[in-house]
Amino acid sequence: MHARAILALALALAGTAAPASAQGVGVIWGSGPTDVWAITNRPSALHWDGQRWSETPLMASGTILALWGSGPRDVFAVGESGTILHFNGTLWAPMSAGTQRDIVAVGGRSAAEVYALAQSEGDTDHPLLLRYDGRQWTAAPLTLPFRASAMAVIPTEIVVTGVAYFDPRPEERRQAGVLARMRGGVWSVTGFDGRRVTDSLVGGAGWVGMGVTGATTVLYGQREDGSRVLALQSAGRWTRVSPPDLPQGMRGDDARLVVAADGTPVLLLANGFARWAAGRWALVSPRAQMQSQSQQMQQAMEALNLRPGQAPTPEQLRQIQRISAQAQQAMTGPGSAGQMTAMDFGSEPVAWAPSGADFWVGTSSGRIVHVTGENAQIAYDASCADPNLARYNPTCATLAPAAAPAAAPGQQRQPVRTPIPEPSRRTKPRP
Repeated sequence: MHARAILALALALAGTAAPASAQGVGVIWGSGPTDVWAITNRPSALHWDGQRWSETPLMASGTILALWGSGPRDVFAVGESGTILHFNGTLWAPMSAGTQRDIVAVGGRSAAEVYALAQSEGDTDHPLLLRYDGRQWTAAPLTLPFRASAMAVIPTEIVVTGVAYFDPRPEERRQAGVLARMRGGVWSVTGFDGRRVTDSLVGGAGWVGMGVTGATTVLYGQREDGSRVLALQSAGRWTRVSPPDLPQGMRGDDARLVVAADGTPVLLLANGFARWAAGRWALVSPRAQMQSQSQQMQQAMEALNLRPGQAPTPEQLRQIQRISAQAQQAMTGPGSAGQMTAMDFGSEPVAWAPSGADFWVGTSSGRIVHVTGENAQIAYDASCADPNLARYNPTCATLAPAAAPAAAPGQQRQPVRTPIPEPSRRTKPRP
């Protein structure tokens, strides 16, 4: 399950995002509601046991990019420069990956069948599929050179997606989407065969993220013209999914999409989210709701046609009282200030989603938010660890106490984050 893939696609709210924190959350995953892990930029591992958060510094040589586990006592964290860490229920310990490549995804079927995806070292290099059998990691190259971005491991197959670059003419560089599936040890590739595009939809965009569950596959990425795109495969048929219609004031250039374990695509916006259900997007955004209610109330007041200094009639007074009651309800309902704060996901949010109606979001400002239905609750806020900041943050008084971080003598400095390459336009130079 790809941490960053859970990854970038279409649409975000305009506005100023919360500043990135040294304790910003870069990866989040859980095996259940009482076993949730998040990796911060320190780097450290935050763990929720259903009652409180604990923090353990990590001795990682690179940024952690993905998390997965077969259960609470068997968790793998992978990342840059061949980093693999394993949690055995008590301690995090490094493992030898046998490669210095960035490992961008991890998933598995059991503690003795774990897979990780090592990025190619260039546009003409093959990604590596790593396998752990409970004793050691081994590696095998995929059949096609491309830049891999995401991997999914399901009972019947392993699925990898990304983008390939090719040169129709010496002066021209093009991109094509790649979707590779392995069944019974045999790979099949859709979208691009190494020479030409074989499927106009799958090959028509560079895929930066993916979700697979059952018979449903969701791809999300970017075309050569820079536009964002989603593709949904259900029962063997591919369809292009249009992004949601957003109210005025929202723009479509920087959001993240996660595919929940039940197959529901959820698009994370800067101040809310959109959930795909019954063939359409349902937008949940306190800011958008407040703006809509404010416009409706303003229009209702203007419709009264009250001139300056004019006393309202009894009927107009009743209408004013009704509008005032609606305004008060808007401030205490789903569009309240508390919900606006909780759904301030900012830029680069990450998520773990057991279902489309129950998911956890980690933010670059160091918050972890639990969303159920259309409501959001802040579960963790890194700023609450600082008494000077906590004094001015009313959220801190409502949160479960966090255990003191464990000591880690000789902890290494956190390296600069190196993002997974975005699909580029056709003017991309050769590596």
